[in-house]
Amino acid sequence: MGLKWIGGLLALALAGLLAACSVFATPTATPRPTPVPITALEAYERARPVMLSWHEDAVITRISARLGHGSWYVSNDGKASIWLFHIDSARAKRHTSMSVSTNHVYYGTEKGKDIPMDETRLQNLAHRVIPIDELMDTDEAVTIALQSGVVSGDRLTQIELRRHGDEETRFWWVLEYGEHPLPGQWIHIDARTGEVGRNDFAE
Repeated sequence: MGLKWIGGLLALALAGLLAACSVFATPTATPRPTPVPITALEAYERARPVMLSWHEDAVITRISARLGHGSWYVSNDGKASIWLFHIDSARAKRHTSMSVSTNHVYYGTEKGKDIPMDETRLQNLAHRVIPIDELMDTDEAVTIALQSGVVSGDRLTQIELRRHGDEETRFWWVLEYGEHPLPGQWIHIDARTGEVGRNDFAE
C-alpha cells in the first residue's frame, strides 16, 4: 500500500508539473509561407490596384527582381518571389517603390511612402514610363535566352526591365546569370520584338 500511495503522489505531481508547463509555455509562431514565384506581369496585376490607389495617374518607371536573402530569389524560368517596382505620379509630383509578392503588396522606402519628385525626374518622366501591358513577360524572355546560348543549368540571378540610355526608345529585359556575388554573364532581349542585343553566351 505504501508504494502505491507514493506512486500515486508522484503521478499527481508529474501531471501538475506538465499542466503548469503547458500554461506558461511560449506559444509557437505560425511560420509565414514562402512566396510563390511569379512573372513580372503577374506581379504587375497584383501591384496595379495598390499603385492606382496611391495616385490615380501612377506609372511604372522600373521593374526588377534579384537574388537576395531569405525569401528573395529568382527562378530559372523567369519568375521571382519578390518584384520591385518604381512608380511615379506626375500630377502629385511624387514617387515611391513597391514590393510585390504572392504574400504582400506594399509601397514605400526608408525615406517614406510619398517622396517629392525633383524637376529633372519630372521632366524625364514621359521618357521613363514603362508600357508594361505592351511588352513580353519574363518567362517569354527566358525562353528566348534559352534559344540564344543560355543552358537550363545556368543560374538566373537578376532580371530588370530598362532602356540602355536617355536616347534609347526600346525597352530591354536584362537577364544576369552566374553564381552570386561573382560577376555574371548578361543577355539583353528587346521586350517588344524579342531581338537579342548584348549576349555574353554567343559563340
